Amino acid sequence: MKNTLKITVLTWVGIYPLITLLLFVLEDWLNHLIMPIRTLVLTIVLVPLMTYLVMPLLRNLFQKWLNRADTEKDSA
Repeated sequence: MKNTLKITVLTWVGIYPLITLLLFVLEDWLNHLIMPIRTLVLTIVLVPLMTYLVMPLLRNLFQKWLNRADTEKDSA
């Protein structure tokens, strides 16, 4: 699997549960807002969390998988 695809998968693995959690936690507060403002609030919280907390954690956890060469499986 190419590295760009691996990063894309890790990003999704981080974003999906984080959005779900944020929607659950902020549901009562967000429900009265119109959709563009709701999205604005979610992204204001989501982007820093992903950048500074979730992605560094996922990169550390999956470092071997991210750094593994695509041809490694063919050389065995």
